[in-house]
Amino acid sequence: MRGPQAIPTVAEALLTRGQAADHARSAGADSDQRAQAVRSLIRAQLRLALLLGVGFFTAVVLTSLLLVTTGLGAITLWGVPLSWAVPGVGFFPVLLGLAWYYRRRAEANERLWAEVLGLDLRSPAPQAPR
Repeated sequence: MRGPQAIPTVAEALLTRGQAADHARSAGADSDQRAQAVRSLIRAQLRLALLLGVGFFTAVVLTSLLLVTTGLGAITLWGVPLSWAVPGVGFFPVLLGLAWYYRRRAEANERLWAEVLGLDLRSPAPQAPR
């Protein structure tokens, strides 16, 4: 082909029946494989999000129960009420750990997906012509 602006010749534009059938079959198989890989990636990402959502909910409930059922509001540690220190020292590090874990697993899922499709995620994305 001569370029995106050039009009193709008849030979370039027309395929033989065998070429057209081969092209359609390969495009269909590639499309099915890509669709299966995308569904697999979405399932893995949703499973991970559900798992971490349950972990987050558990951490919130446990922290809330700890603060409500005990008299931590009356106890101070270095002038800071323990009801403030427990979430700051206990809950937020757990939250940061969950975020770190989510990011690592999401990237691993995407790398696996790219391997299945034969893509290279390290190369920069092609730029659109201007």
